[in-house]
Amino acid sequence: RTNVGTKVKMTSDEMVILVTNSNVKHQLTGSEYPTRVKQCQEATACIAKKHSSVKQLRDADLSMLLHVRDDMDEIVFKRARHVISENDRVMQTVKALESGDFKQAGTCMLASHESLRDDFEVSCPELDILV
Repeated sequence: RTNVGTKVKMTSDEMVILVTNSNVKHQLTGSEYPTRVKQCQEATACIAKKHSSVKQLRDADLSMLLHVRDDMDEIVFKRARHVISENDRVMQTVKALESGDFKQAGTCMLASHESLRDDFEVSCPELDILV
């Protein structure tokens, strides 16, 4: 909630996480980024109508989203589902890395890409191949 990073201690010297660059150029201006922001804001407003504690999507959980699913456009629902589930996956990944459950961490990372590709619709063939 503060934009401050936290180091995650890995419990194994045998595991390596490889970070790669697809070299695909992208920019926020002239892209779908403003549309995604608007869709997430729309989802937040819809959820907040029935769950007053929700000020941002990070305040919502999947049960809240499902509770208002019929009140929003399918695309808006998918965008919100990605954001909410991604926040959850980050926390699951942290726990998995800290406990040495690298298989679970990998499962979370793969699910992250699938959600980014299918619900947020911002992947590209080069990234899909890398994954």
